[in-house]
Amino acid sequence: MLPEEEKTFYEKYRWALQPFLSFRQITERLRALVEEDISSEPGWCRHEWNINLYMLSSAAADIADDFMVKGVPGLSKMTHHFPFMGIPVGWFRDAMAFARTEGSFTRRGIRIWRGLWSEWLLSICGPLVQNRFPGPLERAKFKEELVPLLHYPFPAGLRDMRTRIPAAFRSQDLTHHDFLALARKYAAKCRDVSHPHVILGLRTAGSFGAPLVHAHLLKEGFSSISRMTIRPKEFLHPWEKARIKKLSGAHVIIVDEPPSTGQTLAKCIEIIRHCGATPRSVT
Repeated sequence: MLPEEEKTFYEKYRWALQPFLSFRQITERLRALVEEDISSEPGWCRHEWNINLYMLSSAAADIADDFMVKGVPGLSKMTHHFPFMGIPVGWFRDAMAFARTEGSFTRRGIRIWRGLWSEWLLSICGPLVQNRFPGPLERAKFKEELVPLLHYPFPAGLRDMRTRIPAAFRSQDLTHHDFLALARKYAAKCRDVSHPHVILGLRTAGSFGAPLVHAHLLKEGFSSISRMTIRPKEFLHPWEKARIKKLSGAHVIIVDEPPSTGQTLAKCIEIIRHCGATPRSVT
């Protein structure tokens, strides 16, 4: 039996029993969360409230990133089994991306919104990184930042897309604490805080882990950090390629769940090396 305090708290979040929420449902849940008055709740409840904000916001970011490259097949299985098809498959995918002019204006708008959403994610990761509860003023600031972002006129195709559940949470029993533990180890090892760093999250797990790593490095005084996510085995949109080419000279931190076959990680390293980064600059 749950203690009455815990039962009362978790009864408010029955929707958590359905993890495969659509983007529309996620934005509705986020809006409801920031409207809650949790001032009288014990500290652990405020901490759980912050975790809910972080998890839902990371899921929304993951869906939005997938939406911006939606519609062009990756064909990674074909090129894996038939390597000689790599060049013609690349031509085919680039041609499809060029032909997809419909909705390009919408996707540009979503990219701008996504940049603002990245800043929002850093804000809500702050208390988690510092292992503290968000106070009243901070919760009011969360609401002030979030509500305008939720008023964006999202296209129907994005609103209907559903979240993916990373193996890190689904079957590997990891939590945000594990991503933070790795970030602390890296910060303790690397003291060149002024050198440019790029945090490269591999979707889907990287969408959840990369903001935490970013927030922790900022707390530790790292001054030049950028962040992005990709699906290495899927199609890389030209705007993604343009961002990856800027990795040259920076230290790249790859954020993902523990590998199964290692193929995704190997493909990511291959992409990074083609952009000019050396293996020694990758963590």
